[in-house]
Amino acid sequence: MFRKTMIREKLLISYIIIIIFVILAVGLVNYEITSEGLEKDLLSYSDKYLIELSKNVESKIEDLNSDLFNALKDSKLLQYNVFNDLMSLSSNKDDVKLREFNKRCASILASNMYLESMMIMDLDHNVYYQSYSNYGTSKEELNDILNDKLEKYTVLRRIDEDSFAIVKPMIDINNSRFIGYVAFELRQDYFLNQLNRATAKGEWEIVLLDERNNLLSSTNESANGQLDFIKDNYNINGIVQRSYQHEGKQYIFNTLASPKGYIRVMNIIPAKVISESSYKLLKTILWASLFVLLAALLFALGFSRGITRNMGILIQKIKQLSKGDFTTKINIKTNDEVGMIADEFNHMTSEIQALINEVYLEQLSKEKAQRQAIEFEYSALRAKINPHFIYNVLEGINSMAKIQGNNSISEVTCLLAELLRDSLQDDRVYIFLEDELDYIDKFLGLKMLMRNNKFEVRKEIDEILLGARVPRFILQPIVENAIKHGIDKITTKGVIIIKCFLKEDNLCLQVLDNGRGIEKHKELVDKIEKGTWKNTKIGLKSIDKRLKFLYGKNYGAKLTYDNDYTKVEIIMPYITSIEEGDENGVQISDS
Repeated sequence: MFRKTMIREKLLISYIIIIIFVILAVGLVNYEITSEGLEKDLLSYSDKYLIELSKNVESKIEDLNSDLFNALKDSKLLQYNVFNDLMSLSSNKDDVKLREFNKRCASILASNMYLESMMIMDLDHNVYYQSYSNYGTSKEELNDILNDKLEKYTVLRRIDEDSFAIVKPMIDINNSRFIGYVAFELRQDYFLNQLNRATAKGEWEIVLLDERNNLLSSTNESANGQLDFIKDNYNINGIVQRSYQHEGKQYIFNTLASPKGYIRVMNIIPAKVISESSYKLLKTILWASLFVLLAALLFALGFSRGITRNMGILIQKIKQLSKGDFTTKINIKTNDEVGMIADEFNHMTSEIQALINEVYLEQLSKEKAQRQAIEFEYSALRAKINPHFIYNVLEGINSMAKIQGNNSISEVTCLLAELLRDSLQDDRVYIFLEDELDYIDKFLGLKMLMRNNKFEVRKEIDEILLGARVPRFILQPIVENAIKHGIDKITTKGVIIIKCFLKEDNLCLQVLDNGRGIEKHKELVDKIEKGTWKNTKIGLKSIDKRLKFLYGKNYGAKLTYDNDYTKVEIIMPYITSIEEGDENGVQISDS
């Protein structure tokens, strides 16, 4: 039955099967990966949260420590003589000094709303006790804490469900002598207000432990049983992050110590927090998969329709070809088999058109060459407009300069007239290297006069090569650039060197200058070397293009920097004669 099904239906059924399989596989893998990522992100967030919480709680303890220290200092109880008087009078309730001490201690309790009672113990275990109103814990409970082998640093101890104690060593502020301990009882609200603000929707349970890992405070009393279970089964020193099961429920806890070690903070997270997020994720994946499935079905429907439509077009064009219409084309832009058939079909019908296009392009090439020839003639015509008028004006300037005795202007005028005569009257495309160098001498002479001999010219010319044929004006733009962009940019004496020699049987011309150079323009050099230059504003590109046009791509001009000199090198064939008929024409190389 499947064999009798049309291609469109076959493709559609195949697409549906593949799409459903891919969506299910991707969805399940994505769910597993994302669930693990959610757990990692949650635990990472919990770690950062505990770090911040431990800093906040420890900062609160530090503030309380500072307040209690200042209160003890202000009451002068941190002075050994005053402290000793208090302890010696503690049994005599009617003594006047003791009453004064009681007032001082009462003011300390009244200075903080969370303080309930205080007890002071000297080194001989004599105690002084005072309670705020009737809410303080018993003297015996504080006494048990003070006798618990305390070290000489501040510690926290839990008294009962409603209160805890902060125990501080008492040091004589005058001689740093250790004189005893003081224990202050604080209500649990001191920590609970901080913890309750930090809990996330009541789902996390925050536990505070002392340095011995004994409970100080928690957001939920049910955490006490879990704390005992965790302490019995896991080592919670250091930074710990573990998952466990307690009373049939899954939990995750992580714990760490505060920066100064006053307390340890523990976060107990029910696993359902993660599972609920995973269920939401699964629901989102299912809806997204359904949407993708519908979109994919629509795409498959359109795609299969496109394939069958292309096949219909192919059949129609074949019928036109069978009737002798060789100009018909199939416009199917696909890379499948149908597209390949269409390409071969178009290739067959294009064979006839290829000859017509070849003739047409040849005609365009001829028209372009004619247009360029006309432009060259027009440029030459513009250059020759009324040269006699220019000569007469320059001759007049020369005569006036001689009459006034200004030999410099007279010399400049004569050189300029000779340059113009060489430029306007000689229309040869190729000249001898000797003539080109003679023209350069006149040009440099003019420039030196105009710049008051700011630079000198050196030549290293192989005289055997003076009979070589070179394109006219091949050196002038390069020499002008050496002056304009190099010599004119410095204040010291400039040097221009012109070299001519054979290099691998080719004629090599070099122009070097010690001007500012291009050492700071590395980007320009890179562009020239890679052939990506556009408008360098130094005339070198036009010379390079001209040489490649005349002789081929293996010849041209390049710009380099060598030993404090900017160097332009021109490479061209060494030619001593020109074929008949090419004296004023252009010789194009096929290389």
